Amino acid sequence: MTVRVNKDSFNLREKLSELERPIGLKGSELMKSETVQEARDLVSAGRKNMIINGAMQIAERGTSVASGVVTNANTQYYTCDRFYIFGIGNDTAEWTNSQSTDAPEGFSNSWKWDCTTAHASPDSSVRQQIGQVIEAQNLQHLNYGTSKAKEITLSFWVKATKRGLNYIFLYHYDNNDFLAHKYYINQSNTWEKKTITITGAGAAAIANDNGQGIAINWMLYLGSTYTNGTYQENKWLNWQDTNYNMFEDQTNHADSTSNDFYITGVQLEVGKNATDFEHRSYGEEFDLCRRYFQKRSVREVQMHWVAPWTQYYGILQLNPPMRVEPAERTFGFNRVTNYQPGGGGGDSGTSIGSSGLGNSCIKVASESSRNGYDDVFINNTDTGSFDIYISAEF
Repeated sequence: MTVRVNKDSFNLREKLSELERPIGLKGSELMKSETVQEARDLVSAGRKNMIINGAMQIAERGTSVASGVVTNANTQYYTCDRFYIFGIGNDTAEWTNSQSTDAPEGFSNSWKWDCTTAHASPDSSVRQQIGQVIEAQNLQHLNYGTSKAKEITLSFWVKATKRGLNYIFLYHYDNNDFLAHKYYINQSNTWEKKTITITGAGAAAIANDNGQGIAINWMLYLGSTYTNGTYQENKWLNWQDTNYNMFEDQTNHADSTSNDFYITGVQLEVGKNATDFEHRSYGEEFDLCRRYFQKRSVREVQMHWVAPWTQYYGILQLNPPMRVEPAERTFGFNRVTNYQPGGGGGDSGTSIGSSGLGNSCIKVASESSRNGYDDVFINNTDTGSFDIYISAEF
């Protein structure tokens, strides 16, 4: 017996095109990937966030600082590790910055800037920005300076009292180039997520060393020197006055003492797609931060008398080793006691200093009399313990 089945004709090409629809736009891009690496880049597999402490969990220096006036051409680090404020010009605005618990869903902390002294009409040369510098050797996979320079995507959460137009800009240290991009704060005092895709810099490579690679900056307010030009989006330009005047209509977050500015969830990743924030463990994030800054709470340091310098010296190990030999070593006290365990004389009038011995230890020096002992310990005269602040930041 023969069974004949008839079916209406159809267009095979159209039917094949319909197969793409259920997988969505990103699925379609993935299906079209020609290499494993291209597919990996599309889904941002593996470790991805080039920002350290993007969730603002770590604040070794302290959780709140009244930073006062931002001094001219000086990068200052206050609370949340790795993030700075930088100012240019004769500025008078003052801030209190803090590690805040006001954060969007999925985050516990943010970095808060609370304007305490307003500057409604800044001088023409004034510029204030917050940001982070990424170490150059951590950016080699971007292939900058080649025809294969990769796109990167910045995403972050922001909340501010003032609505309006704002700018981020990236600065490429090795070529004195920058790239700017707009974003808008649409609602007052409401957390908003922003996503910005940035074209690769093909003109100049990033040196493979422990120096400055790229800085990411958020403008807080600007004088007219920076706002009287024409905006050029997502284009690498030389940092000069005919280019960096493009930040027209930047919102002034310092024009009232009622203003606050919050940021968290900062992520920079390869590719043109923003993926979910990469939450690293607290311990891992803490160690990444300590490459650049360490606060050491020390009960005592063992010292040995060294002739002919008439001082006691001790060695304090740095763990992990820091980016470079630390240039800044600050002690949280001015006077120490030298003492011999089990009894012995002390000198409560001594002072303390330090010097670097590479990036893995510092030498501590106590400027005191010998007191008849070759080996002593030092501690804080007032409390018995002390903090040492050690910085290898940019």
